[in-house]
Amino acid sequence: MSAPPNPIAASKYGRNRMIIRKILENKLKRLIDLGGAALLLVVLSPLFLMIALSIKFDDGGPIFYRRRVASQEGEFDAFKFRTMVPDAEAVLSANRELRE
Repeated sequence: MSAPPNPIAASKYGRNRMIIRKILENKLKRLIDLGGAALLLVVLSPLFLMIALSIKFDDGGPIFYRRRVASQEGEFDAFKFRTMVPDAEAVLSANRELRE
């Protein structure tokens, strides 16, 4: 008869197996996230182009509005399609009634 398996070795093997599985799950999730983002970017790019062209032809100003955002990890730049006049901050500061 064979000897019973060593419980310490079995638990160590099981823990290593769980660690490897968790790493593979995280890699798969990251791959799905990147693939989905790339797919949506390709699918939505004609819409983004139409929005950008309409902003540019409307008043000739910049297409994107850049805003500095602070988070727990630090600061980063957030880019959005511009929806207001090019110098909106100056217009708002000059006209207090527009802020309300």
